[in-house]
Amino acid sequence: MNSDPPLTPEQLGYLAQFDTPTICNVIELFGIRSTLADTLDGSIQANFPDQQRLVGYAATATFCCSRPAVAPDPYSYMDQQIAAFEGIPTPRVGVFQDLDSPPVGAAFGEVTCTFYKAFGFAGIITNGAGRDLDQVESLGFPVFTSQAIATHGHFHFEEMNLPVRVGGLRVCPGDLLHGDRNCSGRVGRNSDRGLS
Repeated sequence: MNSDPPLTPEQLGYLAQFDTPTICNVIELFGIRSTLADTLDGSIQANFPDQQRLVGYAATATFCCSRPAVAPDPYSYMDQQIAAFEGIPTPRVGVFQDLDSPPVGAAFGEVTCTFYKAFGFAGIITNGAGRDLDQVESLGFPVFTSQAIATHGHFHFEEMNLPVRVGGLRVCPGDLLHGDRNCSGRVGRNSDRGLS
């Protein structure tokens, strides 16, 4: 998937020292590309604006909450999720596209965020909803959503490791993302890193 090595922890830590507008300014200042197509629109916000900045590589999926899943328990296939995302460098950022419009259930809660954090995820970005926000905040796990919904409905992933569209931004597996209270954007594209 990727012939280039991921950034070192030191390099990722250096990126995390700066807010997202500063990162966008540098990308524009050096003419790397326009950031107009590389930032989330205003439909998605940081749920915990005072938490640390989010820096990591996109682990992408589409999900649905309105129709029953094949496996009725949304936690029964978490091992399959981790296996599917193994090729993405850590730290990972779950970028989950909600196929329901409008959202009818939450993409994450306390249990899933605890699980993702234990397996190298730095946070989640979704055009869908989240829940258990008090508990997720206490985990120190940054999440970006369009809203909160108390139920997960029939949450299940439809597909994993594919380009998704979240908040007007097309995100591919392995894209390097940066986010904070100013919201989130792409630092590096998978094509910049030699990904397919």
